[in-house]
Amino acid sequence: MTPAPCASCTGACCKKGFTGNEFAVCLLEGPEFFKEAAVEHEPGKWVIPFGSDRACIFLRDDRCSIHENRPLACRIFNCLIFLQVEENR
Repeated sequence: MTPAPCASCTGACCKKGFTGNEFAVCLLEGPEFFKEAAVEHEPGKWVIPFGSDRACIFLRDDRCSIHENRPLACRIFNCLIFLQVEENR
């Protein structure tokens, strides 16, 4: 498997339009870990919203400002699959 090109990451998956969602990430672990940012999108469905710049509110200079403590959905996202799809277009 090709290693993830983390050094050249631009945070594309953290910007509106990548997933087609109206929020940056759906919290799989619940809102208590991100109390300052979590919004209840639907009853029982908590999300991290996009900021006014249409990017995840934790994205700073195209890098995750909470990378060490990012949500589970972000941890399990496989950017290599996205990059492979982009290469095959």
